[in-house]
Amino acid sequence: MTEKIQPKLLPCPFCGNESEIIEPAGRGYVAHCKDDGGCGAVIGLVQWKIPPEWIGMFESEQEAAEIWNMRRIKTMDQPDAAIGEWLSAALDDPGVCDEFKQVIRSWFDQF
Repeated sequence: MTEKIQPKLLPCPFCGNESEIIEPAGRGYVAHCKDDGGCGAVIGLVQWKIPPEWIGMFESEQEAAEIWNMRRIKTMDQPDAAIGEWLSAALDDPGVCDEFKQVIRSWFDQF
Protein backbone atom coordinates (compact mmCIF):
# COMPACT_ATOMS: atom_id res chain seq x y z
CA MET A 1 0.00 0.00 0.00
CA THR A 2 1.35 3.42 -0.96
CA GLU A 3 1.59 5.98 1.83
CA LYS A 4 -0.31 9.17 1.14
CA ILE A 5 1.94 12.26 1.01
CA GLN A 6 0.29 15.31 2.50
CA PRO A 7 0.93 18.64 0.71
CA LYS A 8 3.26 21.10 2.47
CA LEU A 9 1.34 23.64 4.55
CA LEU A 10 2.55 26.98 5.84
CA PRO A 11 1.99 27.72 9.54
CA CYS A 12 -1.24 29.37 10.66
CA PRO A 13 -1.22 32.96 9.35
CA PHE A 14 -2.84 34.25 12.54
CA CYS A 15 -0.98 32.54 15.38
CA GLY A 16 1.98 30.85 13.65
CA ASN A 17 1.15 27.35 14.91
CA GLU A 18 1.26 24.17 12.86
CA SER A 19 -1.60 23.53 10.42
CA GLU A 20 -3.15 20.40 8.93
CA ILE A 21 -5.66 19.18 6.38
CA ILE A 22 -8.58 17.05 7.52
CA GLU A 23 -11.56 15.41 5.84
CA PRO A 24 -14.63 16.09 8.04
CA ALA A 25 -17.36 13.46 7.79
CA GLY A 26 -15.34 11.85 4.99
CA ARG A 27 -16.52 14.48 2.51
CA GLY A 28 -14.23 17.17 1.10
CA TYR A 29 -11.13 18.70 2.66
CA VAL A 30 -10.47 21.52 5.12
CA ALA A 31 -7.24 23.26 6.18
CA HIS A 32 -7.01 24.53 9.76
CA CYS A 33 -4.79 25.59 12.63
CA LYS A 34 -3.84 22.60 14.83
CA ASP A 35 -3.61 24.70 17.99
CA ASP A 36 -6.36 23.19 20.14
CA GLY A 37 -6.43 26.09 22.61
CA GLY A 38 -5.62 28.83 20.12
CA CYS A 39 -7.04 30.79 17.27
CA GLY A 40 -9.18 28.15 15.53
CA ALA A 41 -8.47 29.43 12.00
CA VAL A 42 -10.07 27.27 9.31
CA ILE A 43 -10.83 27.51 5.61
CA GLY A 44 -13.17 25.38 3.57
CA LEU A 45 -15.60 24.25 6.27
CA VAL A 46 -19.21 24.24 5.08
CA GLN A 47 -22.44 23.40 6.91
CA TRP A 48 -24.41 20.83 5.00
CA LYS A 49 -28.01 19.99 5.91
CA ILE A 50 -29.94 20.64 9.09
CA PRO A 51 -29.18 19.38 11.69
CA PRO A 52 -25.66 20.48 10.81
CA GLU A 53 -23.24 18.12 9.16
CA TRP A 54 -19.91 19.78 8.51
CA ILE A 55 -18.09 18.96 5.28
CA GLY A 56 -15.05 20.30 3.47
CA MET A 57 -15.45 22.43 0.37
CA PHE A 58 -12.17 21.47 -1.29
CA GLU A 59 -12.06 18.44 -3.59
CA SER A 60 -8.46 17.50 -2.79
CA GLU A 61 -5.83 17.95 -0.12
CA GLN A 62 -3.70 19.75 -2.70
CA GLU A 63 -6.45 22.31 -3.38
CA ALA A 64 -6.93 22.94 0.36
CA ALA A 65 -3.16 23.39 0.80
CA GLU A 66 -2.88 25.83 -2.12
CA ILE A 67 -5.66 28.06 -0.78
CA TRP A 68 -4.37 27.91 2.83
CA ASN A 69 -0.85 28.79 1.70
CA MET A 70 -2.04 31.85 -0.26
CA ARG A 71 -2.84 33.69 2.96
CA ARG A 72 -0.07 36.04 4.01
CA ILE A 73 1.59 35.42 7.35
CA LYS A 74 2.02 38.55 9.46
CA THR A 75 5.37 39.20 11.08
CA MET A 76 6.03 41.06 14.29
CA ASP A 77 8.20 43.70 12.60
CA GLN A 78 5.60 44.57 9.91
CA PRO A 79 2.22 43.39 11.17
CA ASP A 80 -0.02 45.24 8.71
CA ALA A 81 2.37 46.25 5.92
CA ALA A 82 0.83 43.91 3.36
CA ILE A 83 -2.70 45.08 4.14
CA GLY A 84 -1.69 48.74 3.90
CA GLU A 85 0.08 48.16 0.58
CA TRP A 86 -2.91 46.32 -0.84
CA LEU A 87 -5.36 49.01 0.27
CA SER A 88 -3.14 51.79 -1.11
CA ALA A 89 -3.01 50.03 -4.47
CA ALA A 90 -6.81 49.59 -4.41
CA LEU A 91 -7.27 53.37 -4.13
CA ASP A 92 -5.52 53.80 -7.48
CA ASP A 93 -7.29 50.91 -9.19
CA PRO A 94 -10.05 52.06 -11.59
CA GLY A 95 -11.77 48.68 -11.13
CA VAL A 96 -12.44 49.32 -7.43
CA CYS A 97 -15.82 50.96 -6.76
CA ASP A 98 -16.04 54.39 -5.09
CA GLU A 99 -17.91 52.99 -2.08
CA PHE A 100 -15.07 50.60 -1.27
CA LYS A 101 -12.50 53.37 -1.80
CA GLN A 102 -14.38 55.43 0.81
CA VAL A 103 -14.20 52.51 3.25
CA ILE A 104 -10.44 52.29 2.62
CA ARG A 105 -9.98 56.04 3.24
CA SER A 106 -11.94 55.74 6.48
CA TRP A 107 -9.71 52.89 7.58
CA PHE A 108 -6.56 54.93 6.84
CA ASP A 109 -8.00 57.90 8.76
CA GLN A 110 -7.98 55.78 11.93
CA PHE A 111 -4.17 55.69 11.87
